[in-house]
Amino acid sequence: MILKGGHAISYAGLFLFSIVLFFRPYEIISALSSFKTMAFWTAIFTLLVYIPSQIGREGNLTARPREVNLVLLLCLTALLSMPLAADPKMAWEAFNQEFIKAVLMFIVLVNVVNTERRLKGLLLLTLAVSCYLSWHALNDYRVGNFYDQFSRVKGAIGGMFGNPNDMALHLVTMLPITVALLLSTRNFAGKMLYGVCGALMTVATVVTFSRGGFIGLMAAGLVMAWKFGRRNRVGVVALTAVTLLLFIAFAPGSYGTRLLSIVDTGLDASGSHNA
Repeated sequence: MILKGGHAISYAGLFLFSIVLFFRPYEIISALSSFKTMAFWTAIFTLLVYIPSQIGREGNLTARPREVNLVLLLCLTALLSMPLAADPKMAWEAFNQEFIKAVLMFIVLVNVVNTERRLKGLLLLTLAVSCYLSWHALNDYRVGNFYDQFSRVKGAIGGMFGNPNDMALHLVTMLPITVALLLSTRNFAGKMLYGVCGALMTVATVVTFSRGGFIGLMAAGLVMAWKFGRRNRVGVVALTAVTLLLFIAFAPGSYGTRLLSIVDTGLDASGSHNA
């Protein structure tokens, strides 16, 4: 069944792993608080299913597109440079405990997510966690539940979203994908849904007060304006102007000072420019 199913079970394992990794249910549901290694064992299950399935279907452990070759080259470079590290033991621990796990799941993803439907499934899952984070970020900002004394909010989920900058990076990365989903669907309700999601993520990025998030937001906006403006320059210019006006009107009062600290470190009351 596994060999003929086109990685169906492997994809199910990868999808379940992504749910656990993103939502960390053991933090949300108190009854699961003792299952903190859930993501690890889900990944092990996925690998155990993937390996025989991949060998049976393709006769190898992985396809070799350019991206996989570059990641494998990066692994080799890391291993060869490890003896030259300031702390080889720490370098090995970082490689063995974090980096190689990400590489393994990346290889599984490349080989298992081999249809548009599967790719869209993972994108929608990522969009769901993005909206969840955004909604909670806005609510935390509304009630004054801040990450620090400088009115910044962090993700409602720990792990990769526990820091305001990391959460902002995730939201900014998802924003162009959300716009692409909006433009690709013909369903009006779908367009409205994606539009609301995009607006929610944009506002949530602002309330993180992440300067890197702002730069990413502007970069993504400029690229999308350049990409879509080739067909309708007047419309894109008008939309960009309206967006900027709304951004200025509704941004928190201290947001401008936070952005100015990018060039004037004296305005950075948090001292994060030294981090």
